[in-house]
Amino acid sequence: SNSIYLGGFNREPADNQIVKGITIIYPSQQPIVGNGSNTLVENVKVFNFEKGFGGICVGSQSTVKDCYVSTDTRVLTAFGSDVTFSGNLLVGLEKQTPFYFGDRILDDLQNITIEDSTVVGDWDPLFSIRQAHFGNLKNFNVKNIRAFYTGRKPKAQLVGLGVGFSPYRRGDYQGSIQDVTVSDIQITALNDTPSLAVSAFGFSEEAPVRNVSVQDITVNGEPAVFSPAIEQCAYNVTLGDTTIKEGKRPVAKAPKRNYPQVDAVKNPDKKYPRRDQDGDLYGWDVAHQVAYPSAKQKNDPDFPKTLSAAYGNQATGASLKGIKTISAPEGDFLQTYAAVNDPRMYTLHSPDYEVFVSQKSSGTPGADVPVYENIGTLMNTGQRLVNPPPMLTEHFCNFTHRGPVEVTVTMKERAPVIKEALIMPSAAGIKPTYSADRKSFSFTLSGPQFIAIIVNGDWVRPLFIFGNPAEEPAPDPSDKAVLTIKTSDDFKTLKNRKKLDDHRVIYFEPGYHDIGMFFPVFSDQTIYIPGDAYVAGTIRGVNRDNADNHAYGTKLITQNKEIFDFRAFKKGYQNADDYVYMGRSNKAAQEFLGSIENFTIRGRGIFSGEQMEWYKGQETVPGYIILVDRSGRNGVLEGLTFVGRHFHSANFFGAPSLLANVKTLYGFHGNTDASQWGMVRRNFFSVEQDDGTYIKNGLDIDGWFAWQQNNANTFCFARSMPSDGNTLGHAHVRNVTVIDGRYGSTGVANLSKGQYNPMRGGFWLGINHDRGNHNFSYIADIVMQNIYFETIVNPLFQFAPMTGTRHNKMIGAEDITFDNIQVPMGQNWKSIFGGRPEAPDDVMRRIVIKDLVIGDKKITDLDEFSRTRSEGPNLDIQIKSTDR
Repeated sequence: SNSIYLGGFNREPADNQIVKGITIIYPSQQPIVGNGSNTLVENVKVFNFEKGFGGICVGSQSTVKDCYVSTDTRVLTAFGSDVTFSGNLLVGLEKQTPFYFGDRILDDLQNITIEDSTVVGDWDPLFSIRQAHFGNLKNFNVKNIRAFYTGRKPKAQLVGLGVGFSPYRRGDYQGSIQDVTVSDIQITALNDTPSLAVSAFGFSEEAPVRNVSVQDITVNGEPAVFSPAIEQCAYNVTLGDTTIKEGKRPVAKAPKRNYPQVDAVKNPDKKYPRRDQDGDLYGWDVAHQVAYPSAKQKNDPDFPKTLSAAYGNQATGASLKGIKTISAPEGDFLQTYAAVNDPRMYTLHSPDYEVFVSQKSSGTPGADVPVYENIGTLMNTGQRLVNPPPMLTEHFCNFTHRGPVEVTVTMKERAPVIKEALIMPSAAGIKPTYSADRKSFSFTLSGPQFIAIIVNGDWVRPLFIFGNPAEEPAPDPSDKAVLTIKTSDDFKTLKNRKKLDDHRVIYFEPGYHDIGMFFPVFSDQTIYIPGDAYVAGTIRGVNRDNADNHAYGTKLITQNKEIFDFRAFKKGYQNADDYVYMGRSNKAAQEFLGSIENFTIRGRGIFSGEQMEWYKGQETVPGYIILVDRSGRNGVLEGLTFVGRHFHSANFFGAPSLLANVKTLYGFHGNTDASQWGMVRRNFFSVEQDDGTYIKNGLDIDGWFAWQQNNANTFCFARSMPSDGNTLGHAHVRNVTVIDGRYGSTGVANLSKGQYNPMRGGFWLGINHDRGNHNFSYIADIVMQNIYFETIVNPLFQFAPMTGTRHNKMIGAEDITFDNIQVPMGQNWKSIFGGRPEAPDDVMRRIVIKDLVIGDKKITDLDEFSRTRSEGPNLDIQIKSTDR
């Protein structure tokens, strides 16, 4: 995304570079970016007329001098120590930060000098350091700055310092800001003379702000009047002649609500009768019956052992009967895959990690396993934690095995030596053995499983090792019923797309394939991607009779008629003739695409949505990496690794259906929800920066490793309730490991100022949509069992509806059990339970929390970890404990 990328953020050599004398006009985001050492940027002019585009970012031992930059956000910044910014002229826009340092700094950063420069703009603040990771940021010296303030606010932000919450903070990994000096700042206010705000807050005694001096500051020739906001864990802050030894924690405020009051009724159960269509068919407590069967039920061979069996939701997918297949070996075995190398791939090869795997039990010789890397999408707009670099990266590898395997991870040449390696899930108890030179470590996987490894506390560069279970027999590409697609074939053309509906199996040979958008899958068809294939594109389920509606997917679908008025089309970046309109409703989608049944998409290969555009209006194009209409039946999705997506992952709400052994990566920005493929999901992995899963009737999850990035929730119970009187629920979710990576805000903020944002929570009841025909409804019969959180949760439960009362007069939550919830790292903010203050008939009853451990304490009382938003008979939260 940069006009000039100097390298260094991805281990590539980037030292001793010079950018001098050039002029950049209409730059892309962050015009000059580098993280190598000894960079010189001199006499460079950057002319920018858009907001949110950033400026110049350099690495250690670098100098930026005599430059002109017109932009508004993070104009000058550094990711290394011993950096000087001198003699620069910065012309900004509104409410942004000329000098900004921090966010996710992993290593110590020190000795930063900003001097002899001029700034023009409405800044907020002029100088800022924020930290949400573990590096110690110290010895900043800002001096001799001439600033022209163009704003009209009575209070202008001069300095902002903050060490914020990090879900990954633990042990020695804390972070701090200290020894900051700001002096000789001459401000000319072009409008009224403002006071100058100086703010500072830390997170804890171990993660503080310390030793700040702000001296010799004038506004319009007079000594500045300061407006300090020195808050908790900020120490020794001097403003002129006044020293504040220790800041004060602000009083937390509840979120504002301004909704009409609902009158209580005399007989709520009669006024708001619960209806439950699934409960009438399968039992109103079917999820609890399955999760906690009686002795008689356990001995009854006809009693369903899973919720999906109770619902009859057992998918088989497309049949391979009559087609030659290749079966996995009997007994213990290990299968590895050849690396895919193609310059068109958005996924790279890891610059950090090498993985070697062997299996003694089968005598399989050891082999190197290709380790790939995804790099996060750069977002430079606003004060976002995902902005600027270092971006989150994802390093991953796949192999398939039965029986134990021995794994060795080696750090590549430019990667650091290993201080420690954290292997998750922690419950697996996998401990590394380190080499003498601390450049590698080894461990044993007892059987197929998905793990995440964090080296040296670097949560920006996780390594995911996917030990896949043995496959069902795979189609043999030599069979005549199999269409084998070669890497040289072009299946973006209408001619080749029409060939697809004549074959029962579509098989991609090893290597890179660009199949384009909306590649069709038909009824009674299998798409197979082997472990040494990389396929770029998206897939849509299409009835053969409907394929002409979008020319077999060679035309892009949009569900917004106004999309053609967006700038992307008016400026010629997008061509209206490439698109076809499909209505927004479920009925319109079904009529356009049609229904399919008996289909399978599987393999051990990589499927990338990198063909997706990402621009204003793109959200109206069905951007799922795989999408099948909910009217379809009997769909199986198994084994693939998803990357490159800019929207939700695979989506199919038909039944029966099955998702198994799928790895969903690339959760780098909002709308990257995890897979919502049917109601039966087994042994899967996901990284998402939007909701992990919604509660749906019949949802049956067993075995999920979820990494939730800084947006939305792993467990989103509901955004809107069902229509009047109906019930949402009958779900069983168990054996889940969660890395909860939510920082609690879009920037490094002081979370102590407010009762925690109700849009967050490990378990999020939510209900934030107030819709017509939803005047009263219920969510019920849900069991969440054996859930383990690897990080600090912020908070654990947000079980208080958010919605207003214009339509929703009564919300009922009942018969929900949370069993064996483990949060060893604790929660940063108290949980919350209760109905809406304006809706006295909201009810929460028979909510059971059993065997809850937070930190090292087993919880025995609700007040130990939660607050309540309502009291009395409508709130029934039961805390229980059993001996295990």
